[in-house]
Amino acid sequence: MIYPNCMVNSKKLTFASDKSKTSRSRTIIALIGVAGIALSVLAHAGAVAVPNGDFSVPGNAGSVGGGPIGGSGTNVGIGASLGPWTGTFNGAVALLAPPTLTIDSTARTANINGVLGVNVAGLFNNGGYFSQTLPTPYVPNKRNTVGVDINSGGSLGLGTLATTNVGIALRSGATVLGSSTTAPAQLVSLAPVNGTTYHLTLIYDTGPTVSGNVDIQLFDLPQNQLTANLMPTVTFSNVTLNVGAITDPTTQLHVSGLGSQSAQVGTPFGAPLIAKVTDMLGTPMEGVIVTVAAPPTGASAVLTSGSSSGTSVQAVTDTSGLVTVSATANSIAGCYRVTASVGGVPSQAIFSLRNWSTAQIFRFLDAGVDMTALQQDSIYCDGFD
Repeated sequence: MIYPNCMVNSKKLTFASDKSKTSRSRTIIALIGVAGIALSVLAHAGAVAVPNGDFSVPGNAGSVGGGPIGGSGTNVGIGASLGPWTGTFNGAVALLAPPTLTIDSTARTANINGVLGVNVAGLFNNGGYFSQTLPTPYVPNKRNTVGVDINSGGSLGLGTLATTNVGIALRSGATVLGSSTTAPAQLVSLAPVNGTTYHLTLIYDTGPTVSGNVDIQLFDLPQNQLTANLMPTVTFSNVTLNVGAITDPTTQLHVSGLGSQSAQVGTPFGAPLIAKVTDMLGTPMEGVIVTVAAPPTGASAVLTSGSSSGTSVQAVTDTSGLVTVSATANSIAGCYRVTASVGGVPSQAIFSLRNWSTAQIFRFLDAGVDMTALQQDSIYCDGFD
């Protein structure tokens, strides 16, 4: 009898408890059921609508910038409706024209093109950014998580974005509260989505006293950089904002119950990946951002959360403290791990998934492997892949 679905070797999924770590923990993350996770956080909130966050509104489509050398503009309205996204751009007097900022409602992207640099008795650059002030005020003692998909036509890393000064920022008025190029490493993440597109996330925690409304900035603003370090063309898409609980970096992850599934290559997994967020008393927490990520290459899965899909997606807990992410096996057979994490929390929860194929099984049979009543471990694959 052939068993294409993975079975779990319970010994390999047993984790010894550490009471000393548990006593220090202020929150707990755990897998529940076949594909669920419980995560602990400290406060309620929710997703915040970003007007034209997907850049699909025709009235906010158009181009600003470009033009004569040294030209500039501040908060210039874009499209027939002149917003909500506006453009700010600058050139270098007598040296460089400003870049062109374009919103394409058909492609659902915001693009900054024509960032240049020269070295004439010093370094000179042009640059620009999209921005908008939301009708949403900052809330005290909350975690603000802003995200955007970014594409420069090649491989990206946080170091590259910082060097070129490209990214996303949260402001209050003209004051920058947090920027992806300057924030501490634990508050910024970059995950592959597909091709050369990456999802950039910035976390900013408010204190007990805050003022002003949330302002989002998408920028390519080189600061006296060599031409070789510039990013001349950047595309932004899918801007999101969530306001939720401030998690503690001492949060620990524990695995309990089953956390394993298998699916034939190219087909959906039978159960979604369900994450539950609770506080230490088991109370469901709303508005917590959970990042679910599969391997970017090799055996993996396409994850889907709402309108977002790729090897890494973010989901926001509902009033029951739940997020649901579906997964579809890619075309490569093998075992792999899908991780679930919360921003600012070093530990992770792990789903063990397996993609199987009939061709793979026939290869096992041709090799004389006894498949009768064989348990195929979803983490280690018992050497069969």
